[in-house]
Amino acid sequence: MPSIAFFDVDHTLINGNSGYLASFRLVKEKIFKKKRILQAVYYSLLGKIFIQNINTLYKIAFADLGGLSEEKILKIGKDVFEEKIKNLFFKKSLHLINEHKKRGDQIVLLTSGPQMVIAPLAHHIGATAFFCVSPKVAQGRLTTEPLLPICYGKGKVHYAQNWARKQEVELSNCSFYSDHISDAPLLSLVGHPYVINPDFRLKRLAKKKGWPILYHQ
Repeated sequence: MPSIAFFDVDHTLINGNSGYLASFRLVKEKIFKKKRILQAVYYSLLGKIFIQNINTLYKIAFADLGGLSEEKILKIGKDVFEEKIKNLFFKKSLHLINEHKKRGDQIVLLTSGPQMVIAPLAHHIGATAFFCVSPKVAQGRLTTEPLLPICYGKGKVHYAQNWARKQEVELSNCSFYSDHISDAPLLSLVGHPYVINPDFRLKRLAKKKGWPILYHQ
């Protein structure tokens, strides 16, 4: 029976952080202030101890984007994907995607990465759909307000449930692949949870739950 394979992106599909790569390019383009990188690193490091306040993180990230052309940002994102991200895919993760496609499963990305690089990434792997993080857009211009809910933690549950409902597929028939403890809520709901290169908290939970642990290089 065709189903849905949900995938996280950073450290699950690719060996890297799509948000950092996008941010560094935005600094180079003089769109982001340099301090945004330091702020992002700070909040990311806090996330090693506890699940960071994602709303604060993206409020910082979107502070410099208000009024910019959506078309321009998407063009920069496509360039970042082609130059920096395209060669970061884990071969084993791409193999998993191909196996799901052979079975007729949909491939849906659920990531807190930015739309500017996730859109071309999703197109590249032939994803059925993707849900990520983006500021609201008004008349072709970015605002400083994020689309809600943010695709992180329980936000991923929201998008997965809504998509599965529209496809008339039960989450118990779906798979989800992730590396981070923040994705535990959705991993606990799908019938086929898998953890790839897990952080220490997710690894501990996976062993307790009996979830398969995969290591991709």
